[in-house]
Amino acid sequence: MTGRRFWLVLFTGFAVLFLTTGHWYGTVSVDTQAADLEAYQLVHTGSLDLSDVKGLPDNPFLIRTDGGVVTDRTAGVILVGVPMQAALAPFEPSPDTAGVATAALLVAAALASLATVMAELGGGRRRAAACTVALGLGSAVWTVASSELWTHSAAALWLVLLLRAAQRERWWWAGSFALLATVTRVHLLLIAVLLVVAVTIAERRLRPLLLVGAGVAAATALLVSWNAAVFGHPGLTGGYYRQYVGVRLQEHGLVSQELEGFAGTLISPLRGVLLYTPVAIVAALGVWRGWRSAPSWARGAAIGAVLYLGVQLKVNGFYGGTAFFGNRLVVEALLVGAPLAYCGYLRAGAGARHAARVLAAVSIAVHATGAVFAGAASNYQQTEGRGWRIWLLHDVLRETGVAGETVFGVALLTALACAYGLPGKLLCRMRHRLAL
Repeated sequence: MTGRRFWLVLFTGFAVLFLTTGHWYGTVSVDTQAADLEAYQLVHTGSLDLSDVKGLPDNPFLIRTDGGVVTDRTAGVILVGVPMQAALAPFEPSPDTAGVATAALLVAAALASLATVMAELGGGRRRAAACTVALGLGSAVWTVASSELWTHSAAALWLVLLLRAAQRERWWWAGSFALLATVTRVHLLLIAVLLVVAVTIAERRLRPLLLVGAGVAAATALLVSWNAAVFGHPGLTGGYYRQYVGVRLQEHGLVSQELEGFAGTLISPLRGVLLYTPVAIVAALGVWRGWRSAPSWARGAAIGAVLYLGVQLKVNGFYGGTAFFGNRLVVEALLVGAPLAYCGYLRAGAGARHAARVLAAVSIAVHATGAVFAGAASNYQQTEGRGWRIWLLHDVLRETGVAGETVFGVALLTALACAYGLPGKLLCRMRHRLAL
């Protein structure tokens, strides 16, 4: 199988699944609704002003400026939604329909590209694909990033393409993808910067630093210009800062806030990644095991992911809002850290690999339940201040009863069977019998 066919097969599989489980039924988050509305308005009127939109929803992320009513979403997530809004415009769908389709395709492309990155690190394409499936379906990459057009949806693709460009030493492209990631989520520049600094130190070359640095600098200039034009004041965070970021930074001390944020991210019932994505335990051990053998770009990107997550938790806390299942704030860190963890997995013993298969199956079953029952009322309860008292998986299973338990059980058994290659073995036996 050629590299392009490998990518296309994975992309098609992910795209079909994500388009099937996307949030088509209208219960999208206010975050994604605000971005979808702006992209829709830009396509149909050429303006960002939403003042003349009939039936404008009561959305906290729509703010009034001197230029009218606009969304405080970032430039990157608005602009990435424009092509699909334009393509579907003749059919006159709701803005959210185009947003869901865009998210599904972006994340499918990101995961297919991540598999190609890991395949070139060794272990063969089958193993790289299996690890990509475990990450993509066993985390909020599925239940959040692929389901609606969040900033995480676009950031996922730009970051993976940044890794791919660094792996192939195409630094002009790396700078371009760093630009796109930064205008989508500004603090992602930390990942791009740490990646290229690690490469510069390890290989003693300035060219990567200059080209990626140029991309980050250009992104910074674009954000400042966009925010000055749209919100009336230059800056990097746009309208979001005035409503949330500035207040959040003044609430608590840095140390206590960061400690609670990391603890909540890891083990809280609401967002704990070790509860919802337990295969991350094996991945964390893989980071330690694969550190020396991993390429410098993978190590630098992983360090940048930790710093990015630290800034994110300071800005947003580990709650991350409501109307979604799992932990959306770790999506970028999981994707960027995957190549380093994969290098460690390639050197793992039989016991660690068995544990990885079982924990991956559990992770997929958890998120299959969250994806299928995304509209459950449990996902829309107020979460602020209740991160240690709400366990969404328990609440969703209790709410959905036998249906939820069936989805969880079927997904778990299917994932375990695939992890141990049972479908392939069964197919081989059938072929052998037919040949006889």
